[in-house]
Amino acid sequence: MGIRLILLSLLFVSLPCLSADLSRLSWGIRNTGESQQFLIDHYTSGVIEGVSGEDIHPIRGLTTARKPVIVAVLDTGVDESHPSLADALIKPGFNAIDGSGNIKDSHGHGTHVSGIIAGRLNREGFQGVSQSAMILPIRVIQNGPNAPIRPQDMSGASGTALTENVARGMVHAIERGARIIHLSLAWPATIRSKSVDDAVELAKKRDVLIVASAGNDSTDALVQPCLYATVVCVGAHGPDGAFTHFSNHGTMVDLLAPGISILSSWPTSKAPVTFAGQTGYEFRNGTSMAAPFVSGALAELLSLGYSPREAVARILLSTRPTKNVSRYRSEVVGITDRSVLPVAKTARFGNLDLEAAVRLHPAPLLVPEEKEPLVIEWDGKSRSETVTLSFVNRWISARNVTIRIQDRIFHEDLVPENGRMVVHFDYPLSFDSETTPRIPAEVSVEGQRSRTFLIPLSLVRVLREDSIPARATIHPFFGFHPDDSMSIRSVVPVAPLTTQSHLFLKDGTTGVSVTLVEVNRPVRSTSIKGVVSDELLNWYELPDGTYRAIFSVQNPGETRPSFLLGSFDQNLGLLSQFRLGTEVTVLPENFRFISANGEFSPHFISHGFTPKSDLPPYDPWNPEYRDEKRLRVYYLKGNELRIIPLNETLTPLFLLPGNLILATKGSGYFQDYSLHLI
Repeated sequence: MGIRLILLSLLFVSLPCLSADLSRLSWGIRNTGESQQFLIDHYTSGVIEGVSGEDIHPIRGLTTARKPVIVAVLDTGVDESHPSLADALIKPGFNAIDGSGNIKDSHGHGTHVSGIIAGRLNREGFQGVSQSAMILPIRVIQNGPNAPIRPQDMSGASGTALTENVARGMVHAIERGARIIHLSLAWPATIRSKSVDDAVELAKKRDVLIVASAGNDSTDALVQPCLYATVVCVGAHGPDGAFTHFSNHGTMVDLLAPGISILSSWPTSKAPVTFAGQTGYEFRNGTSMAAPFVSGALAELLSLGYSPREAVARILLSTRPTKNVSRYRSEVVGITDRSVLPVAKTARFGNLDLEAAVRLHPAPLLVPEEKEPLVIEWDGKSRSETVTLSFVNRWISARNVTIRIQDRIFHEDLVPENGRMVVHFDYPLSFDSETTPRIPAEVSVEGQRSRTFLIPLSLVRVLREDSIPARATIHPFFGFHPDDSMSIRSVVPVAPLTTQSHLFLKDGTTGVSVTLVEVNRPVRSTSIKGVVSDELLNWYELPDGTYRAIFSVQNPGETRPSFLLGSFDQNLGLLSQFRLGTEVTVLPENFRFISANGEFSPHFISHGFTPKSDLPPYDPWNPEYRDEKRLRVYYLKGNELRIIPLNETLTPLFLLPGNLILATKGSGYFQDYSLHLI
């Protein structure tokens, strides 16, 4: 315990304190080369050596009249009374979660982002990127992303609810006249929402720009909404001009902006954690902090009269090259002077340079038309498949265009503005490939240096009777002939079983029909009303031969999904069925079934609140009891959601065999683990 107190003291002494000149601490606006400190974890700080001039290079010396530009910030809300933001807000704001005007920022994330974009210059020297930007605050999440580790872990909402809130917020922003929609958030690429698709398409038709953060997992994994071709995706660089250790990278990232140890506005009602001595400001790390620099830069260009298309082209073509290596120092033994870039990180373009964007002469911008992986269907026999790639020119006409892909060279004399250059070539394929293939395409345009874009491929193996691989497992089904409209799922056994069962699902007008296949023969069938096959999360078989099913259901008009849970007997007869909302928590796809009092009850760990049945009784000495959202162990008792009580200092991590909970106390280098019996 004594060691922890000493380390905490070192941390708060070492971090920046009250300064009469906040501009000295805003290296993203003006980098003088000073070293910058940042948090590695709750107990440890590190230092990155700065490089003078590695900032956004704000516009200087221009006297052109500026026009106000509305930037919609879809986030946790905003502190409307903050002195640096009060004059920069469009009122009223909008709460896309419940349709109200409540945009109070109880987290701080949205206030911090808004300050980076449009914080007004004050006597302490703090200012955002654009004094012309006007913030339209739209609340789409209850709690902020967990920066800088996993911004796509939106612990305040499920993926489906988040996308619906975002789509609703985007449409509202467009209707209110926003010219830029800012999203310092992300969610997995596998969660695709038609509502968001439609909102992105509407923004494209209305010439509204969308800027999003790339994510903080230090991977090249694809996330939404960065994967949309029209979204400007932003990664983070440090004061040395290199990728930060946490920033995502790869084929979807368009450019980088400052994203570590970023000072900005903070709710005046919340005490800052790392900026000791003054309320209203705080340091934060993450691509969530990098993206608003780009939104602010685009607002500046739009305020000068540039079109949205030209504004984006200018910031991309004017970027500075990203540094290759970044190093930091730490007082903790074992990580001193360790490189924070263990793998080479790349982006489509380099580091944001606003002044260079204004000075840039018009030029072509030839880029791959899509960011999503190129899908190739392969029969498993062919040694190569024909690949078609499309490149689009997003600015002025391009002359003498050359695209080099492997050993193939393609040439066009002219690709006009908005024109496309389509190339076809044979790509060698191998079924044994362990990595996601990426095709390097080097694009050269007259008058520009060449750029290499990595095109991700998604190989889809098409199985036919004459092309089944030798290692495949074959399950013939007797007396049953599924048609093309059916989908197949595996039954999840709660206890080890000798045979694997399967489900064949077919959607109908009122619900889904389910056929259970055991030992390669159909044995039972049932139908479930009000759901479709795609909504099935999992189907479980319990040791007593009964079944449990869980569906995720999004009903029209509802802002959040609900879960349908069904219990079936050994003959698939319906025993019980009930719906569970997401007001308390969100159910995962997988449960651990634990036997209690002769019944198997599903248990799981999830972020959430205390169920009503487990709330403490009213205490007149504590009438303002507040239930906080955190990780808890939940279980279903009949149709009722309950929790396993744990000490509030413990965080549950895993449910282990033997009815054990693995929990932790502390964080960083001082985590204590313990086991607790359910």
